[in-house]
Amino acid sequence: MVKYVIITHGPLAEAFKETLRMFFGNDVENIFTIGLYPNEAIDSLKNSIASLIKKQYTKDGLLIFLDIYGGSPFNMTACVLNELSDDYSCIEFFSGVNLAILMEVIANSNSLSLKEMCELIEHKGPASIINVRKALEL
Repeated sequence: MVKYVIITHGPLAEAFKETLRMFFGNDVENIFTIGLYPNEAIDSLKNSIASLIKKQYTKDGLLIFLDIYGGSPFNMTACVLNELSDDYSCIEFFSGVNLAILMEVIANSNSLSLKEMCELIEHKGPASIINVRKALEL
């Protein structure tokens, strides 16, 4: 079974998980979160990411969601993944996490492989941001 990690600035990652729990109940138990807080050392974040990946990794895969492309959570995740051996080859990560994408992922988590999940995210991701005025022709 694919496991999921959400890494963000502040408490956003945990807020996403708790919000998903409202819709999916205990189906969120395969979601793990890390938040970067003010005054936290970057090395501490990097160590937390490495530890979580090593603990939760499965051969089915690990899918990591990040808030901002180029932000500290993104940079430290990229650094950790670069340092890990080939034993951790089934890991994918995406930046720009939002609730709509997370809901799509969890709704399909029992039926899609890691590769299929990535294809779903790549397809649905751009459609998860909608200009409502245009869509409703207001």
